[in-house]
Amino acid sequence: MALDDFKTVFDLMKKAGNVEAQEKIMALREAHVALKEECVSLREELQGLREASKVVQSLEFEQPYYWKQLPDGNKDGPFCQVCQDHEKKRVRLQPRSERGAWDCKVCKNFFTDKNYSEVSYSQS
Repeated sequence: MALDDFKTVFDLMKKAGNVEAQEKIMALREAHVALKEECVSLREELQGLREASKVVQSLEFEQPYYWKQLPDGNKDGPFCQVCQDHEKKRVRLQPRSERGAWDCKVCKNFFTDKNYSEVSYSQS
């Protein structure tokens, strides 16, 4: 029922002088407005969940981090495995000076991958 319909019925009841019916119609109108607002809110939440689901589905775990698979076949990342798994946050890892070493500036974890090679300082 549209809000205009409530107003029409309310106006008719007002002419008839039935105060109790007018109050009931106003209560129904308020409930209707609240339900419409909740419906809009739930639709927005559902859209957000659908978008989040698409992001998660595009993530691929490649130990020790995640990569986002792009539509063109390339990868974006790497992203922190700890932040993604625990907080559902996609946090880009920052490379260290050592090859294959990464830092997460959010959870403060340190990651190394298969390319990691410690810098060794030889004494001469």
